[in-house]
Amino acid sequence: MKIKSFLILSTIFTNLPIAVLAQEATLTLEINGKGKVDIESHNIFCTETCQQQITSNSVVSLNFEETPEYQFSHWEPGSCDAGEEVLLNPDKKQLIAQEFRPKEVAFADFNGDGLQDIATISLFISQLTVSFSIGDGQYQLAQTFSDPIYSSSMATADWEGDGDTDILVVDYKANAILSYINDGNGNFALTDVIEIENERPYSLAIADINQDGLNDLLLGSFNANVSANSLRDIITSVNGPSLRWYTNQGDNQFSLYQDIPTEGAFFKLAVGKLTGSSQFDIVGTAINLNKVLAYRLTASDYIESTIFADNYVYGVALGDIDQNNKTDVLVTSYYGQAVGLLTQHQNGSFTANIIHQAEDGLTSVSFADIDTNGIDDIVWGEFDNRVVNWIPANSLKTCVVNMNSNRTVVANFIEGTPDDTTNNNITPPPPLQDQSSSGGSYGLSGLLILAIYGYRKRLIKNAKLMIKSFL
Repeated sequence: MKIKSFLILSTIFTNLPIAVLAQEATLTLEINGKGKVDIESHNIFCTETCQQQITSNSVVSLNFEETPEYQFSHWEPGSCDAGEEVLLNPDKKQLIAQEFRPKEVAFADFNGDGLQDIATISLFISQLTVSFSIGDGQYQLAQTFSDPIYSSSMATADWEGDGDTDILVVDYKANAILSYINDGNGNFALTDVIEIENERPYSLAIADINQDGLNDLLLGSFNANVSANSLRDIITSVNGPSLRWYTNQGDNQFSLYQDIPTEGAFFKLAVGKLTGSSQFDIVGTAINLNKVLAYRLTASDYIESTIFADNYVYGVALGDIDQNNKTDVLVTSYYGQAVGLLTQHQNGSFTANIIHQAEDGLTSVSFADIDTNGIDDIVWGEFDNRVVNWIPANSLKTCVVNMNSNRTVVANFIEGTPDDTTNNNITPPPPLQDQSSSGGSYGLSGLLILAIYGYRKRLIKNAKLMIKSFL
């Protein structure tokens, strides 16, 4: 009798729904203002503060819906573990003005106060400037260096491995790389001039490609007449482009590690994890081809693909703006006059948006959390206007939450008519065809060419740009 009872109870528990046996965690949705929050895949929504029981250790995605009188403002900082896409403020803001034309901009905490400081290089008076953040998007000039003859590119890295962020600047006319070493308090000094035989570098990126603990150099080199009258004339003169890794042997000695076949003359290079597991994928602006080229590192070699195309692509940066552990790509085009964001989704596809359409030539671009809200903003240089501008990222669009414990998510809605332009959902044209070399496929779903508008206006301004737009 006991055996029979045990079998009956065992059958009952075995056939109980999984949800009954699974542990649950409480998701508290606090809604400030008036709006709706949907819990995707659970067919649940709340229009006011509520609590929902969610299976423990599951991942939920929360999306907002606006009302005619209220627009979504932001998820409260700390509410989300990750996201999908971001909500951007459509109005650009000036970050800094420069006496000379900004060519590149980079951000790092140079003085160890937890704020993102800024470094720039400029033309035609070749200068490196370092400015410290004093909070609220304000910067104070700290140091200026005029050592380079023709500063063409720069990169920041802990060059010496002492925990401080240093700056390396390419001096194109001197065929050299200048290393400015940080003393830990944000005070820089030019300590070394690195020259590599048979290289005329224009752009560089820094990474430990052979993982021996020393920083190595990725160099984009070419010959060009940089004294020409316009950027177009400079690019027309380009010949002999190359893309090569050099490993650090110590004492400023470098040896060739890998020569990557390319036809691109790279104005800017970035190294990071674009897809897959490699931390050493490469993205660069091949300005002579009007393409942003990506090089995915496989087990045996790099495979090249085009991920963006526009009129004189200039700047590129890698980051994870929506914090979904997928690398996003920022690009600028000089004569295209566009700032573009390629947001990568979990399935590897990209959404392409035009973030800003400018009136003048655009140069460098960067991710940086200027307003310290925990989300990277978008920063770019405007060459002729002699300014560095930015657009704030107000919030993650989709809020992803890991229910490994009881969680509280706060959604803020504010009075006002919802404005779709805030979301920057500009429909791109059909995707560019995969142009992988070596017979391989890059594997990026929907390689995209950004939608560039204002074409007729650019044609009208063409003569003006020919005169005033220089490298």
